[in-house]
Amino acid sequence: MKAYFEKLYNQVSQAIETVDSEVHCPIDRAERSSSVVRENIEKLKEYVSKTGFENNEEEIFFFKEIKPKFFALLIMYVKLYDIHTRMPILIKEQRKLLKKELEKIHQYFDNQQEFYRYYRQRGSYMDESYFLRDRYDIKLLPDISYLDSDTTFRTSKDYQVAKIMAFDLLNDRLSILLKDLDYQESKDGAEISLASLPWTDTKAGLIEILYGLQCMGSLNNANAGLTQIARLLESAFQVDLGNYSRGFQEMSIRKKSRTPFL
Repeated sequence: MKAYFEKLYNQVSQAIETVDSEVHCPIDRAERSSSVVRENIEKLKEYVSKTGFENNEEEIFFFKEIKPKFFALLIMYVKLYDIHTRMPILIKEQRKLLKKELEKIHQYFDNQQEFYRYYRQRGSYMDESYFLRDRYDIKLLPDISYLDSDTTFRTSKDYQVAKIMAFDLLNDRLSILLKDLDYQESKDGAEISLASLPWTDTKAGLIEILYGLQCMGSLNNANAGLTQIARLLESAFQVDLGNYSRGFQEMSIRKKSRTPFL
């Protein structure tokens, strides 16, 4: 059983390495990687459902050591996807966002001090309560997801172990991103302030650009939505586009050229 789990995890790691080498967009990379992990978690779940466990020791080992490794990757990539989709344009704002996310990680560890210590010190005296199925006890303060999950594939604390592992990985990733920003800033010199280049033409003109970019599929391989592009233009040119869909309707009923600005 242990050999199967190790083989499956190695396959996941190799698949993620392939994604990292082939996909350059961090959002797409996180999405693809999370899909890889999800697929293999289903394989893991199916294997456990078919074979079961020979004894309590084997079950504890699975829910304490094996399952959390897979779920940690899933949690990390979901978090990375969320962070990258919210990443601002300006470097100073990116740094602020990353530092805020790091603070959340450290706050989580502070809030989980008792169990965090147990996990870090490789404690075992509570393993039967923490890592055997159907041992629910409200006094153990299980993660809320415990109450709405498959009872054949969860214990009181396996998700918390996965979250600790995930936040360790995420902490390293975000720290690297911060260092990359420092390097980029030192390499490129002082950051150019886009606030010094405000949009001074009509909003209608910028709305033409907005719909032109979306229509041509010019951003993110045609996967960028109108809202994303609008936020990008608003942030870049320090302008509020307001109800741009109404602006588009007004463009469509123009008697002459519908796109005079373009």
